[in-house]
Amino acid sequence: MRKPTEQREFQSLANLRSDERMPVEWAGLLTLENDTSISCTVLDISLAGVQVESEANVAIGDELVLFIPSVGTFAATVRWLGDKNIGLSLEAGPDLLLKRVAEDRDKYPDLPPKTGA
Repeated sequence: MRKPTEQREFQSLANLRSDERMPVEWAGLLTLENDTSISCTVLDISLAGVQVESEANVAIGDELVLFIPSVGTFAATVRWLGDKNIGLSLEAGPDLLLKRVAEDRDKYPDLPPKTGA
């Protein structure tokens, strides 16, 4: 049986995942706490945050900066990790703007797509 705190954490994660995700494929840059920068691809955006693909060596709870050219810079915290995927909550920055950009991507011709393939 789960402890009450575990149940709350599980419910919080479930609530985050119920938020509408907008699939995107944008080039980005993660700047880690040690000022190392590494490229990433933003895979989807929701009101809860973003999912990126990157080779960045991060841990849950790490704070970093996500830069998306032509969109902006966002303070973020690592919330979950997959093989190469990283779930980030946006701590500061226009998260609603990201969602609008994803919905109206045709209005942003300068938004760089993922490089390489």
